[in-house]
Amino acid sequence: MTGHTSAKRLIAAALLAVAVFGVPSTASAQSQAEVDRAEAELARAKARESDAFKRWDTAKTALDEAIADYTDINARREELTITIDKLEGQIEQYTTEADAADARAKALIIDAYTSGGNAGVETAIALDSIQDILLSQILLDEAAVQGLTDLGQLAALNREVDRLRINLSDQEAEALLLEGIAEDKLVEVQGLYAEADAAYEEASAAVRAAIDTVREEQRAFDIAEAKRKAEQAAAAYTAAHGAAAGLAPGTIPGFICPVQGGSNFINSWGYSRSGGTRSHKGTDMYSSTGYGHPLVAVQPGYIKKKTVNLGGIVVYLYDDAGYRYYYAHLQGYPDGLVDGQRVDKGQVIGYMGSSGNAGSPHLHFQIHPGGGAAVNPYPTVRAVC
Repeated sequence: MTGHTSAKRLIAAALLAVAVFGVPSTASAQSQAEVDRAEAELARAKARESDAFKRWDTAKTALDEAIADYTDINARREELTITIDKLEGQIEQYTTEADAADARAKALIIDAYTSGGNAGVETAIALDSIQDILLSQILLDEAAVQGLTDLGQLAALNREVDRLRINLSDQEAEALLLEGIAEDKLVEVQGLYAEADAAYEEASAAVRAAIDTVREEQRAFDIAEAKRKAEQAAAAYTAAHGAAAGLAPGTIPGFICPVQGGSNFINSWGYSRSGGTRSHKGTDMYSSTGYGHPLVAVQPGYIKKKTVNLGGIVVYLYDDAGYRYYYAHLQGYPDGLVDGQRVDKGQVIGYMGSSGNAGSPHLHFQIHPGGGAAVNPYPTVRAVC
């Protein structure tokens, strides 16, 4: 985020210098076109110094930061979901083992009583539960005689279950806290969307032109930055070079943004997921409206609907050039959309949601060239969204 902000400030500073000092005198204008370009640069520089531009720039910078925070929060919520599922599975397993040990211990105690007779054992059996029996010194003495090792195993299992339940309670409390934080952050994101849009709509034509220029400059910077990071990663991880680098913008002719009206997102390819057991293989894309926001076909092709574990409600799009696109965490599909249906580019094929392990509404988007392994979609979507 700091790199993005610094780049914008450097660009704005350069244009401001033009506004203050005028067109450099070392190169005189040779044509009307050059004069027009110089005047346009002056107009953009002045526009960038206006209150309207600063209002939009402030809202957009805050929105970028909020999107990054929101992405991090959702990643942590996903990790907690995995941890909670594992803890619940362990508790179920140990409880089952404890119940079995409890039954074996009771059976051995009854056998000891019926075969030899012992007043102490009779007293222990009269207690309400095996937990109370464990506290009976009489029974422990008898256990030493009978070799009832299941009693020790049962005590250890119960201690482990208690420990896991405390851990589970802590994880659930953190998940509940993060759910509230995510909801607040989503409200903040939507408010910043509205603020940036309002600033743009209320701005003059000159300021809008300056904002459009900044958007294009930022898009170019982000694409270049993503490429630079991918090349750095490739030096250390040669095998992952192709996937991490993604496709050069323009590789897929006519490709459009999968989120209708545009989206905000960061380059989260390779981020740790599920406690470090896997890495993120896509781009998480957000919208100003969240739940129910239309998602469209990036190319003409055929679709397949499916429900999966992590992705929840998903749709696959197969285009005519052999690319497969993956849309995950949907809320649902448009009425009448059926498997195998051919769709046009720009046609709505789903609605943004939080199914699967998403936690909060967003689109997880993937690109699979030739229907094979996923490659980083960020450079492709950044160029058009």
